[in-house]
Parts: sequence; C-alpha cells; structure tokens
Amino acid sequence: MAVDRLLGQFRISTAMHPYVLRLRLRGSDFDFGATPERAAAFTKCIREMRRLLLEKSRVPAIVADRAIQKTLEAAFDLQLADLRYRF
Repeated sequence: MAVDRLLGQFRISTAMHPYVLRLRLRGSDFDFGATPERAAAFTKCIREMRRLLLEKSRVPAIVADRAIQKTLEAAFDLQLADLRYRF
C-alpha cells in the first residue's frame, strides 16, 4: 500500500499540506531506513560528524550529540522551506 508523501524522504502524508507552516520535523519523521543502502549511508554520515566533533574540535560527547541533533533538525526544516514559501 503506497502512501503519498508530502516530501519523499519523510513519513509525512500529503494530507498534512494545509499544516505545512506549523510542521516541525524531527529525526523520527525522517525515513532514512527505506533501503539498507540509505540507512547505512545515513548512519555513516552521523558517525563521521560525531568523529569530527569529538576528535578535531575536542568537544564532550553530549555536546557533539546535541550539535548533530540541532543540525539535523535545521536540515529537516530546510526541506520544508520551499513548501512553506509557496504556501
């Protein structure tokens, strides 16, 4: 059963289009595991970001994880920017 999505990579139905100005996407909405290759690539990128923050910037692990989370949330919001602009 195929469900039409508002954005291809997110688990958000097209029925949510009227609420696009109020949507705040989070990591749980992102469909990074649709294929094993995509899931592996996403996980690899997260590991690389964490490694860079821990080794190069020498920030504590909790700070690195929060920075990664905030970065991903900003990227999710950017994905909706075009829809919000057109709305």
